[in-house]
Amino acid sequence: MEKIERIYLIGMPASGKTTFGKELAKALNYDFIDLDEVLVEKVGISISDLFREKGEAYFRDLEKEILENTIPGKTIIATGGGAPCFFENIEFIKKNGFSIFLNVPVKELAKRSMKQHGSRPLLNDLKEKALEDELKNKLSLRLPFYQQANMKVSGEEISATFVLHQLKKL
Repeated sequence: MEKIERIYLIGMPASGKTTFGKELAKALNYDFIDLDEVLVEKVGISISDLFREKGEAYFRDLEKEILENTIPGKTIIATGGGAPCFFENIEFIKKNGFSIFLNVPVKELAKRSMKQHGSRPLLNDLKEKALEDELKNKLSLRLPFYQQANMKVSGEEISATFVLHQLKKL
C-alpha cells in the first residue's frame, strides 16, 4: 500500500467517483482531486456550458491536459466518466497510478443521473427509458477501457472499508 501514491477512480457518470473518492481519501489520509471540478475552475464555466460553447473535442483536450498535470503525491483522483476512454488516457492512468473501476448498474446510474439533471452534458434532456438506453450504449463502448482497471468494485463493495481491506492485500 505504501507504494501506491495516485489512485484513479474510473467509471460511468453518476457512479459515485467523487463521493467515494472523498471518503477513500479521508480514510487513507490522501488528498482528493475531482478532474471535472479542476476543469470547471480552470475555464470558469460549467461543463455543460463548455460543451455547448466549445464542443466535446475541446473538452476532451482540456480533460487530457488536466489529467496529465495532476499533482504527484498521495492523491485520490476522480476522473470524468469518459476520461479513460479518449486519447491514451487509460495508458497514462495505468502507468502513473492504481485504478479502481466503480461498476454501478445502469438502472442505478439512470436514477442518480435523473436527480443530477443538468450537470451531465451528454445525458441532459433524456427521459428515463432513453437515459437508460444511452447509459447502456455508453457503458458498452467504455467497458473495454474500464475493465483495464487494477481493481473493480461493484454494488455493496463500493465502500472505503471494503477497498481499504483489498488494498492492504496488495
